[in-house]
Amino acid sequence: MKLVVPTVTAKESHAYRSQMDLVASISNFVHVDLSSPAFNRASPLLDFRSAYLEDILDSSVHLMYQQPLDAVQYFLDLTPLPKMIILQVESDSIEVLESIKLIKDSGVLLGLALLQDSKPEEYSSLIKMADQVVIFSGNLGEQTGIADLSLTSKVTELKKIKPELEIAWDGGINKQNIEQLSKAGIDIFYVGGAIHKSTDPAFEVRELQALAESVA
Repeated sequence: MKLVVPTVTAKESHAYRSQMDLVASISNFVHVDLSSPAFNRASPLLDFRSAYLEDILDSSVHLMYQQPLDAVQYFLDLTPLPKMIILQVESDSIEVLESIKLIKDSGVLLGLALLQDSKPEEYSSLIKMADQVVIFSGNLGEQTGIADLSLTSKVTELKKIKPELEIAWDGGINKQNIEQLSKAGIDIFYVGGAIHKSTDPAFEVRELQALAESVA
């Protein structure tokens, strides 16, 4: 299945509410990016304790934290629960393992994200536990990413580790490259800037979805 998911990337509460309201009006799905200075020194995003999830949306939450455990526990205590929690594989290894256990025990799906320079084989033991891996291409927590299509080579590497793995892409997706990404084996497309900067966000989602499905 190919799926375009609008992303919420906000630095303060008002922007978070505005983006979440927009996404709820155009989609059944939302992807929430949250980061700390450890991963995003120039422009950290909204503190996770100020985040909320919409009952009407299936939510994935990407936690870009060196120590993710507190944020994981926060989202596992929320109602509604996120459908998936995504951790950075480059985070503190002990907290990643503790977080994975909490996520698995809760029944929430586990996602892992790889920064541009991270090699899948170095994290194969974690990837085998994941339901989804996100190939990250862009600026952490920003809606200004450029899709580095050379990173699609990671699709083959990831499938060798776990053939049934769902593979997502985050960063720089637009109507000029989504077909190529889809053809390369990307299943889930986390899209921020192309949607939020569009004069017609609902139309943008429909167009991106159609293009992604055209090569399925």
